[in-house]
Amino acid sequence: MVHDTMAFTESGTPLGLLNVQCWARDGIGSKHERHKKPIEEKESWKWVESYHAVSQVQKRCRNKSLLVVVADREADIHEVFAEQYNTPDGAQLLIRAERSRNRKVVDDKESCEFLWTKLEQQPVIGTREILIPPSEKRSARQAILMVRTMPVTLRPPMLKRICLRSGCGRCWRRKSIRLSELMG
Repeated sequence: MVHDTMAFTESGTPLGLLNVQCWARDGIGSKHERHKKPIEEKESWKWVESYHAVSQVQKRCRNKSLLVVVADREADIHEVFAEQYNTPDGAQLLIRAERSRNRKVVDDKESCEFLWTKLEQQPVIGTREILIPPSEKRSARQAILMVRTMPVTLRPPMLKRICLRSGCGRCWRRKSIRLSELMG
C-alpha cells in the first residue's frame, strides 16, 4: 500500500510530494483485534505521519505560507486532531467528518450535543453552487451548498482523556436540481 501527501498551490497547481509511506498488509484481522492495537500499529497512523510531515514543512516556511492538510473521512480520528492540537505552529487541518455521532461537542456548560446539530444552529456564512456529476443511479445535477462554521471542543472517544479545541465547518446541500430541469 502507498499513502502519499502532495502539495498544491491555492489554484491547484501540483508542487510535488511532501511525504510517501509504503507498507504491506499482514492479512485481514478481525474487527475485535483492531481495537486492541495501539494507533501506531494501525493503518490509520498514516494520517498522523502525513500531518507531522506537512507540519515540519510549515515550520520551515515560517509565516511565508500557510499549509493546510486536506483529508477525507478516513482521517477523522482523534489522534490527528491531537497531533494538530500539540503542534501549535504546525499545518492547519481540513477533514471531512465521518459522522456526527462520534463527534460530540462540549460547550461551556459541559453539556454535549452532536456536532451536526450544533452546526445547524449557526448562521450561513456563504453558499456555493456546484455540479454533481452523474452516477450509475442518478443523472447530473446542480446543488447549492451552504457553509457554516464555529469553534468547538471535541469530546474524546472512550479511553482517550483529552478534549480538543478546534474549528469546525460544514457544507450542507440545500437543494439539488437535475440539469435537464435547468435546460428547459
